[in-house]
Amino acid sequence: MPSLIEMLADHRSLVTRVKVAAPAPFSLRRVVALMQSEPDTSEQAEETAALQGRIATAVRLNNVTKLSKRDLRAICNVFLHSPEPPGRDAAIGDKIVAEIERRKLRSPVLALFNAYLDGFRPDDADVIRLGSQLNSLTENILRHDANNWASRARRLALFDPREAPSRLAANVLASSKTPTSVLAEAGLNSEVRTRGRLAEASFRLGCLAAARVAGPSGMPLQTPPHSMGAR
Repeated sequence: MPSLIEMLADHRSLVTRVKVAAPAPFSLRRVVALMQSEPDTSEQAEETAALQGRIATAVRLNNVTKLSKRDLRAICNVFLHSPEPPGRDAAIGDKIVAEIERRKLRSPVLALFNAYLDGFRPDDADVIRLGSQLNSLTENILRHDANNWASRARRLALFDPREAPSRLAANVLASSKTPTSVLAEAGLNSEVRTRGRLAEASFRLGCLAAARVAGPSGMPLQTPPHSMGAR
């Protein structure tokens, strides 16, 4: 095989003959595609405003009983969102919550829970009211849920904004389980929920407590919960 031997002996010739296409940035292309597929934030704001306005009108006209389950779930997703959050208008929000409780609708309750976590502030009167409502909703609607995280959430005072961060942080620090597992047991079992303001508030308190733990034993406790999915 003289030609092969000659080619191998001449490295310059070998390099010129071997042609490899440049690697295609597939991951980058996927990210760009996702970015292009996401709706514009201004469009999202317009859709949210239209939804909130439509639901508020229905409530004011005493037509809340005519709202579909899909409508109730959608409005609960933006319960504390601008521009016209129904959760900040008791005359609107309370009637929405009452209708959900009357029909015993599970998915709107879960949407309200996400809204509560996303808008969490321990000194916010509207968040405090929503927490109280969630305590009642979960007791009456999710009591017999097969995944009974709602009972655990109540035991951890998750629906008391003034108590929840310290109670959750204390449970994470006292448990032999990973922080992710403790959060999941409390109902913070998705990326959205572990990135909510309640988890962040608990994380900050946990860091302060872990900083007092001497040596490396406190270091795992200082890992943000949403970055511990693989643990």
